Amino acid sequence: MIRRDIKIDDIPFYVKILLIFLPWFCIPGIGQLPIPLAVVALIYLIFQHKIYNKILFPVYFRVYPFRAALVLFFVYSVLSALLGLINLSILGKTTLHLYDFDVSYTPIVLQRLFLLSMCLGVMEIMRSQRWVLERVLYYWLIGMSVAVIIHVLCNVAISDELTRKGSLFKEGNHAGLYYIVSFFCGLEYIRITRDKIGYQFVALDIVGLLLTQSSAGILTLGLTIWVRQLFLSKTMASFFRTILISGVAVIVLLNSIDSFEFGAKIKEKLFEEEITAASFSRMDRMESVNIAVTLFMDNPVIGQGLQTYGFLTNDLLKGVLLDAYDFSYRRIPNNIYAEIIAEQGVVGFISFSLILCMVVFIIFRNKRDKNYNFLAGTLGVLGYWFAFPTYTILYIWVFWGIAINNRVGNE
Repeated sequence: MIRRDIKIDDIPFYVKILLIFLPWFCIPGIGQLPIPLAVVALIYLIFQHKIYNKILFPVYFRVYPFRAALVLFFVYSVLSALLGLINLSILGKTTLHLYDFDVSYTPIVLQRLFLLSMCLGVMEIMRSQRWVLERVLYYWLIGMSVAVIIHVLCNVAISDELTRKGSLFKEGNHAGLYYIVSFFCGLEYIRITRDKIGYQFVALDIVGLLLTQSSAGILTLGLTIWVRQLFLSKTMASFFRTILISGVAVIVLLNSIDSFEFGAKIKEKLFEEEITAASFSRMDRMESVNIAVTLFMDNPVIGQGLQTYGFLTNDLLKGVLLDAYDFSYRRIPNNIYAEIIAEQGVVGFISFSLILCMVVFIIFRNKRDKNYNFLAGTLGVLGYWFAFPTYTILYIWVFWGIAINNRVGNE
């Protein structure tokens, strides 16, 4: 039973399962799950009779600015899906013909709407409860620890490079962002409990991030730690000292990056001008953004329609990437902001940005976030989204629900 005066050990079992199973998108060696395990746990939570009466009714029928922003974006996304169906029908592109199989637009867009409803709903559910913060973080970190252990086992026992990077996740970037968010959950757990196990959680998390081999993840974590330290500076002297030390560290790192195999790969990925296995993802992302801008300019106000990017972009490929791309998969922008503005136009971008601005503002004003851990994690998400495949990842919205809940919650 969910109660406002809930005790420390009364976090419902299915909420613990939800937090522990957040990383489970795949089973290594078997393949991707039809529905992520955390979504299954969330559906079970939603359809509990008492949850339905106590939580969902006030969530969706009591209107105030934050909930209004969530409803606005979801309703517009539904309308954008209808627009996409109309546009693709006119162009005769409702089915994408790839080398090995065909992809239909309708199930793709319905899946996006379903996952979006789950993400917005879970944020409101996590935000509206009074579960003790340290217990919520504890079960999140238990789930992270299990994910890291499985990630280590994948690197030991499996030769496939993608599986080694992604493990329980679809890909390395999914894992990288999860470990970034979990890093700041670990720091917040240490701040609240002063428990030594918190340091073990953080150490495990760093191991997991390194195993993803995600250059974007490692760079994003470094930048968010730096920004967090700037916020923690209490005097101008400490502020400038942090900038000076970080500047020296960056110079030393850049000069020594070639000394390590992994560092050399990162350098090649970020700066190589020719197409290689390492540099392809960067070039592909840059071209994806250019294509997104082209689609946006064609219909800047309302966009092309939800999830239409992959159905419209194959004809827009050009240059060296056209020769490298094998047309065996549906293209994605790999940039959340480019995706939103291309598919949903200025209207969608503004409604989506409104949610993000409210999240940042609420967390920034949160006096309980004394070490800016939740703010740093949020900035990490927003920064990583410049090189991320999708915004309907459940753990991001669970994290924001926890962070916003902390504004009024119990420690």
